[in-house]
Amino acid sequence: MPVEKTRWQKKWADAMTSNYEVLAKALPVFAELRNCMDLAVVAALLIKEDLPAKAHCDLSLLLDEKRLAVSEYQVPKMVDSRASLVRRGQDWILSLSGGVQIDSWSVLNHVEVRSEMKDTRQAATGADRGRWWWD
Repeated sequence: MPVEKTRWQKKWADAMTSNYEVLAKALPVFAELRNCMDLAVVAALLIKEDLPAKAHCDLSLLLDEKRLAVSEYQVPKMVDSRASLVRRGQDWILSLSGGVQIDSWSVLNHVEVRSEMKDTRQAATGADRGRWWWD
């Protein structure tokens, strides 16, 4: 049974991924969730690679709750689960899920290097790298 479970989980995840744009248009909360995940990954990358220090960029204002008010929301302790049943012949498949977990740090462990990005970066920076404005 675990093999069947893994196959169905992968199928569901693949379907969710391939249809995410449609889902995000129909239910904007999914677009917001994607933006939150992207922001969390960028923040983790900034910290892991110490990018603000390398760029000589002081981000202390963003980290100081006394100088910059941070909105606080009550975080739920529990999220209602959802269940679905599918009958396959004489067997039943039960799917039970609930809650969302975002692990932005684990994304950084799966780095993909693409050689074409070097050409894209060089084309984007242009010849005059000392000039910081673009107009």
